Amino acid sequence: MQKHHAEPWETKKPDDCWSITAKGARGKTYILRVPPLFANSHWERNLLTGELLSPMSNRRPWTFRVNDEELAEWRSDADFYSFQGRGFLNDSAMARSARKTVERCDEARSEQG
Repeated sequence: MQKHHAEPWETKKPDDCWSITAKGARGKTYILRVPPLFANSHWERNLLTGELLSPMSNRRPWTFRVNDEELAEWRSDADFYSFQGRGFLNDSAMARSARKTVERCDEARSEQG
């Protein structure tokens, strides 16, 4: 019998949880696809993320179900990092990833009305 190896999205870190969500009712929710570089950074800093719906990947966007508060947190964080590295030789990969996240946050809000 083959032993099952847990995938990263099937396990939890000690004293951590996969869905860092504000207390209370979720209310209106949005589906947010975040570039992996920025998603990993946001996740590692234990900010409000919402519910992770897709496996963590270094190549594919991470998909989250988020409420208004979580979407605002993603947007605020991405907006801050989107200006890092601008104006010099090249934009940093983090700044490009953050700018894409800002776009995706705005798209998610406009799609849900």
